[in-house]
Amino acid sequence: MWKCKKCGEQIEDDFVVCWNCGTGKDGSPPLDQKVFEQQKESQAFLLQQEILEEQERESEVFEEQKIASDTRVKGKKTRYPALETIAGMFRILAWLVVILGVIGIIFGCISLGGNIITGIILLLGSLAGGVIGCVSLYAASELIEVFIDIEENTRLSLTGLNRKNKK
Repeated sequence: MWKCKKCGEQIEDDFVVCWNCGTGKDGSPPLDQKVFEQQKESQAFLLQQEILEEQERESEVFEEQKIASDTRVKGKKTRYPALETIAGMFRILAWLVVILGVIGIIFGCISLGGNIITGIILLLGSLAGGVIGCVSLYAASELIEVFIDIEENTRLSLTGLNRKNKK
């Protein structure tokens, strides 16, 4: 890089005249208008090429992220199959707790015919236990999924930043 002696613009070494004012590298007066315009167009072309290359790199990173998220959504591939299995087991347990809660409510209603206090306690306990148990287990399942997603997004962002910094 060199600095124009007339206007102070930073110019790449490939150019012998300032693209801004046309002054020569050695401070000589501006070249004729035709040469100056050609060099200005050349500089604009280089900048345009850099912008297009950057957009292409960003597009590639976006496509990689989209492919990674698509494969995860479809369940084809994951970096943490054990965590995915545990999250799935928590979801199954959440539904089992709901089913057991419904069974407890049914028995609570049946018990209302005999001992009312026992029936009400069984009914309320089953209802509260079913709701709290289901929500807790399902929340744990979703929390595991969030951690997996955070890891994947962090890894993809780092990959994109590394590619950007290489250029």
